[in-house]
Amino acid sequence: MRLIFMNFQASALLLLLVPVIGCRARVPYRGSARVLIEATTHEPGLRDYRGLLQIHSEHSADSQGTREEIVEAARSVGADFVVITDHDNRNAEPWAGQQGDVLLMVGEELTLPDGHVLVVGPGPRKLTALPESGSSKWLVALSHPFRTRHPWTGWDQSAAITHMEVYNLGSDLQESRGDLIFSALSYLLAPHFTLRALMDRPRAALDRWDELLTHRMVVGLGGLDLHRRWYQAYLPAARMVSTHVLAPEKDPDAILQALIQGRCYIAFESEGESPGFDFVVRSHGRRLEMGTTAAWHPALEWECQVPWDAEVHLYHNGVRLQVLDCEAGRHCQGVAAPGAYRLEVFRNGRLAILSNPIRVMAEPSEDSNRRP
Repeated sequence: MRLIFMNFQASALLLLLVPVIGCRARVPYRGSARVLIEATTHEPGLRDYRGLLQIHSEHSADSQGTREEIVEAARSVGADFVVITDHDNRNAEPWAGQQGDVLLMVGEELTLPDGHVLVVGPGPRKLTALPESGSSKWLVALSHPFRTRHPWTGWDQSAAITHMEVYNLGSDLQESRGDLIFSALSYLLAPHFTLRALMDRPRAALDRWDELLTHRMVVGLGGLDLHRRWYQAYLPAARMVSTHVLAPEKDPDAILQALIQGRCYIAFESEGESPGFDFVVRSHGRRLEMGTTAAWHPALEWECQVPWDAEVHLYHNGVRLQVLDCEAGRHCQGVAAPGAYRLEVFRNGRLAILSNPIRVMAEPSEDSNRRP
C-alpha cells in the first residue's frame, strides 16, 4: 500500500510539473548522418548512421504496424535506417529498400528451443540452432536474452554467441511493469519523461557480456522490440534507444557489415542526440575500430570522442578501470594491458552511450586485427 501511495504521489506531482517537464524532455534529432572520418586514398570515410533495431510490423501476430507508420516514426526521430524483425517470418521483405530518407531492412526474430534469435541478412534464413561460428554475410544475435519471460537458456553454447542485445527496451519496460501501471497517467501527459524514468542500466546483461568478452569478441546491440498495438504506438518509444553504425554509406550491405563487425554503439537518445561518438585504438597510426581484436604492443592508445561534456567510464575485463570527465572532443589514454576494453558514457548522471569493445590480445593470433 505504501508503494501504491508513493506512486500516486509521484504521479500527482508530475501533473503539476508537466508544463516544465514536457518542455525539458523534448530532444532534438538530426536530419542527416554526420561525417565521422573523412575518406583518404587508403581508407573509406565513415559516417554515423542512427538505426532502430527490432521493429515488429503487421506481419507479427502481436503487432499491427504498417510500413507507412514505421517509416513515419523513423523519420520523426531522425533515424537513418530501421531493421524489421517479425516473429518467424520475412513477410515484410517487399518493403525493404529506401523509403524516402529512411532505409528499411528486413530480417526476422526466430523462436528456438533456447530462446529468441534475430537473423538479418540476404535471402531467407531458417535456423534450428545457433551456428558454430560467426558469419560475414548475415547477422545472428540473441534477442532480449535476459527477459524474465522467454529468457535465453543456451548459455552453454557461448562459443557460438557472437552478437547479443545488451539492452532491450521492451524487456526493461516489462521489468518495470508495476511502476508503469502507476505511471500511466503521467505517460499520457509526458511520455518521454515517463519512459526515461523507467529505463535502467542493464547490469545483468553487462556482467554476462563482460564474462563472454574474456573468451571472444561479442558484439552488443540495442533493441527496441517495438510493437504497434491499439494502446501502443511506435512513438515515443522509438526516441529512447538506438544502435548507431559507422559505415561508409547508407547501403544495406554497408549497414549490415558494420553490425556484423561490431563497428557500432548503443545510444540512449533519451539523454540527448548522440552522433559523433567515437572509440578506437591507435596502432602505428592505424585506427582499430570497435569490434576489432588487436595484437598488443606498448605504443597502443585508446581514444574516444564524445558529442557533449560527459563522464566516461573505461572498463577493462569487466572492471571499471578509470572514470574521466571529458569535454566534447578527443581524449587519449595508454592501454596498460591486454584484455577487453569498452566504454560507458554518462550524461547528467545517466547512462547515455555503450560502446562496443576492442579486444587487445597478449600474443598475435590468427584473428588479430580482425573482426568477428
